[in-house]
Formats: sequence, C-alpha cells, structure tokens
Amino acid sequence: CAKEPTASSSKMAVQRAPNEDLYAILAIDMEQKAHYDDAVVMFNVLYEKTEQKEYLYRSLRSSVKGKKASFALSRIDEELKKSPNDIALLRIRVDALLQLGDAAEAKKSALRLVDLTGIENDYLLVSEACGRLREYDMALKYLEGAYVKKYDEKILDKMAVVEYVNLGK
Repeated sequence: CAKEPTASSSKMAVQRAPNEDLYAILAIDMEQKAHYDDAVVMFNVLYEKTEQKEYLYRSLRSSVKGKKASFALSRIDEELKKSPNDIALLRIRVDALLQLGDAAEAKKSALRLVDLTGIENDYLLVSEACGRLREYDMALKYLEGAYVKKYDEKILDKMAVVEYVNLGK
C-alpha cells in the first residue's frame, strides 16, 4: 500500500513556521516605519525557519534601505554563488552597489539582468549606472531601449535630461 503524500512530505509544499504570519506582519511594519535593522532581523529569522526566498529578499532590501549596503552585498554575493541567475538578488545587488558608489560593478550586474530578462526596469538600472559613470551616450541608449519596451513619460523625462543637460543636444 503506497503512502499518500502529505503537505509536509511534498517538495512543493511551502514550509511554515509557527506564528509565521505574525512575524511577517511585524517585520513588514518595522520596514514601513524605517526600523530597517529590526526588520532585517525578523526577515532573517523567517528565512531561516521557512527557506522562502521572499524573506531573504526583504531582509536584503531592508539592509540596503538601512544604509547597510556592504553587509547586504556580501550576503548577496554568497547567495549568488548558489543561484547565479537569481533575478531578485541581482537587482538588489545593483541597488547596493549604486549606494556604495561602485557604478562600474553595478553596470556589469545590470547588463547581466538585461541579458536575463530584457525588461524595461533592468534597462533603467543600466542607464542609472551609466549616468553615474558619466557614460551619457550609453545611458541614453538604454533609456531608449527601456522606452521601446514600455512607453512611459517618466522614461521620456529621463531621456530629455540626459540628452539636453548631460549631452548638451
């Protein structure tokens, strides 16, 4: 007689922690109130208990928002060794690198994102990194790419700034 799979034995089942919902609500509340250090601790506990990547991402984003980008970056790089094409980790990595002033490395990660996803937000990340490197022609090229993907006035505004303020056209 074969044993019927249960939620706890299934690999697809989401691991739940006792009081997970309560802790998640508290962590999100701390994050919204800009208590980033406390939010990081709560999200880390949730991630350790459940292994749900969303908690890891929230922890890392809170670290970056809390001006602890170097801490977040070391953890991101560690996690990327296990999952090198993790889109969310790469995006958080770009934000952390930009906060730390390493636009060249942020550009590399953002270009990788564009290769992996091809979506306008990742084109915008490349453009931002290029702008910080004063590579305005390339910044404009990626803004144009983002605009082709999604017609948005905010992208046009950024294009105008780069074109007229930075390139003097």
